[in-house]
Amino acid sequence: MDDPTPLLEEVIHVLAGATPSIDLVDESYSAYVEAVEQGLVGFYQILRDVFVVQGWDRKKRELTNGWYHLQQAEAAGGVVFGCCCPDPAPQCIHQIYLEDGGLEQFSGEDMPTDETLLVHLSVATPGRQDVKSRAIVAHQGLRADSGSWRCHRDQGVEFCVHVSQVLKQKLLLELIHGEGTFDESNLSIPTPISQLQTVAISHCAVLPPEWAALPSDPPLSRPSVLKEPPTTLLLDSSSSCPCNGTRTWHDPEHATTLADGVLYTLTSGHRLQVQLQRCPNSSPRQNRFIGPDPHSLGIFNFNNHAFFTHDLLDEYTSEFTSSETPFTAWVAVSTRRYQRHNSKERFVSEGLFRSAWFAYIELQIFDNDMRCPSCGPCPAETIWDGVTLAFSRKHLLSSLQPPTTLMDTSPIHGSRPVKGPQLLPDAKFRKSTREVVKSSLLGSIQKILGTESIPSNAEELEDLIEQIPVAGAYLLQVNEPLGGLFIQHFGVEVLACKSPNSLYVRLFEQIAAEESVLQFANGTALNNLRQFLAAPDTNTIHFLHTIPALYQVARYHVDHKEPLPPPLIAVCQWIHTRGTKVLNKLLANSPASTEPSSILDEPDWKTSGCCYSLPKLRQRPKFPHLKHDQTQEPGGDRGGKCSKFYAQYGKKRLTGGIMCVWCTHSICYGFHFIPANEGRNDVFSALYTRWPRPPKLVVYDFACALGPYCMTREPSFFSETVFGIDGFHAKGHTKCSPAAFLSNHVNVDPRLMRINSSAAECGNSGINRIRKVVSYMTQQRAIVYTRVFIAMWNRLRIRQILASKA
Repeated sequence: MDDPTPLLEEVIHVLAGATPSIDLVDESYSAYVEAVEQGLVGFYQILRDVFVVQGWDRKKRELTNGWYHLQQAEAAGGVVFGCCCPDPAPQCIHQIYLEDGGLEQFSGEDMPTDETLLVHLSVATPGRQDVKSRAIVAHQGLRADSGSWRCHRDQGVEFCVHVSQVLKQKLLLELIHGEGTFDESNLSIPTPISQLQTVAISHCAVLPPEWAALPSDPPLSRPSVLKEPPTTLLLDSSSSCPCNGTRTWHDPEHATTLADGVLYTLTSGHRLQVQLQRCPNSSPRQNRFIGPDPHSLGIFNFNNHAFFTHDLLDEYTSEFTSSETPFTAWVAVSTRRYQRHNSKERFVSEGLFRSAWFAYIELQIFDNDMRCPSCGPCPAETIWDGVTLAFSRKHLLSSLQPPTTLMDTSPIHGSRPVKGPQLLPDAKFRKSTREVVKSSLLGSIQKILGTESIPSNAEELEDLIEQIPVAGAYLLQVNEPLGGLFIQHFGVEVLACKSPNSLYVRLFEQIAAEESVLQFANGTALNNLRQFLAAPDTNTIHFLHTIPALYQVARYHVDHKEPLPPPLIAVCQWIHTRGTKVLNKLLANSPASTEPSSILDEPDWKTSGCCYSLPKLRQRPKFPHLKHDQTQEPGGDRGGKCSKFYAQYGKKRLTGGIMCVWCTHSICYGFHFIPANEGRNDVFSALYTRWPRPPKLVVYDFACALGPYCMTREPSFFSETVFGIDGFHAKGHTKCSPAAFLSNHVNVDPRLMRINSSAAECGNSGINRIRKVVSYMTQQRAIVYTRVFIAMWNRLRIRQILASKA
């Protein structure tokens, strides 16, 4: 298990300041509790009644390099404890912590590990099962067969019996992240007990950094840059203590005391005095104190001992949102900066800074930064993309609730799939028709017919010439005008004289596609097609622009001063009839789309991992007649259909990443974390649960599969939505028809040229900066870290848009 504190580095020097004049019951214990809660000292659970704890020096009030086993058991007189640490007191500080109910305040989530690759294991001595004989083995490195090993029992021995026990079971680091099996009676992976939702003394809301400020931010006063550090911080009406889940406020009638603290600025640390008041609601052993919130000075009070200027904390935000900057690197650079400026106080440890930054971020207001000034609250064109920004599966909690989550209150919809939704009903002939019209040999027929020479590809040409009349006969059977149009442009006699018209090639390629007819012509396109058929002539072909392949063929005849061929008009009628039939079948088993009546309650995004600017309006329905509705996307080739869709993302030991939605100006309108692999369900559920009305255009890497997925489930909701694959990803969809490509629509509708279909890729390139750091975080910290990055990304782009309009 990764440990948040480097063994030889972490010292809680801030907690070792001058002693307040109040007579404290146990100063060291109070410091120890703070250190455990803030993730600065290890306290792990490996079995139901066995723990692994890091050593603590009561006199110096700092952790030590040792790691020990702690056990609790039920006895006749109650719960008893035993600890292997060398604390000479009758009860060591670890036993006191358990006895004092320390475990009751935690929910069991893993500690954050960020980028530290330090793993601790509890290993039994061969032949012995008692707790005292177990050893703590630490490993630093990426793999078990490399890096360094250290046994805290047999120190100085390179490969002791305990390290050999780990290697014998072939325990790779991947196992620690949720892979593999091993004998748990001999080897245990410690689980930290602390959820680390650190609550700081400061509690007043803080504005985002000035360089990311927006006009829509609340009208709070922004403190000036702190030029001269204060010598004393006094209590006032905003002073409080956050113990026991509620804030206890300063009482002017009660006694106060002065304590020492350290203020950390960008370049140096400064000692100051802090006025404190004992919190009446804290336990006698913990000695919590009510402290000031000097936010008006631009100072953040983390724990009454460590104070940070807003500038310092905002500086890290600026760094990690601009370039890849892990906490380790930031602390190292800051430490060197302090040395260069001859600071009397050294910079804080990585663990303390990390905890302080996350606590500070809890106070910053990130509202109204998921809305584009140009696209408004509900953009009509959206770009969706999955990003491999993921954390370890070992940190995955049940509180994660993406939009795909089914609830007990989820409505049940009777949607059913339509069998054979394609334009051409027979799969075999669909394939043969596509092979004919897409064959690269069509242009060669004219060259070889009537000549006596035998070309090198004569056999392939002979097969093609035999296929053409077969395909024509089948199309005549399906629809006589359709077969006639095919023979007119692809008959052997015709090809003997000229190459086929590329526009008709594209039309028949889409008619013979494996996709549903509704991908070729959605509900809006069918309505427009009906209006065209009411008076089909050259003056009404503009109704066909929502079916690009038909429109381009019709436009070709108009441009050549030709009347529209009657077979083409008849084919339009056949397409309308076929598309309407499929759509009506889908609508027959699906409830009509209704306007949402209210906003639904949903959990806090910090725990659910679901953060969108649009509120939740609907529950994700259950579809009992769709057998594979909630199953994971399978792998492998799908035959004639798109095989790219099933590419698996990410590493096995990580969660499924995040799904983001962007407007065409690269403003992110929301995201959610995915527990497993990305799939169509992520986009469908986010759209259906939050959009009052669906976007007119949904751009997605796998739109070829998303369109049918959405139409099968909620056809009345999505019937007018165009699903398109952007140009960046279209190259990989070699088995998909052009009907699924956004470029197919851009070619006939110049208004779509303004859409930046690669907006998601721009955002993804930025998100890549935090991929490594997030992969080592716990769930909640990964969510918060991602939200801050996206907020800053959006704010900078919103400022650019507003500046361009000024």
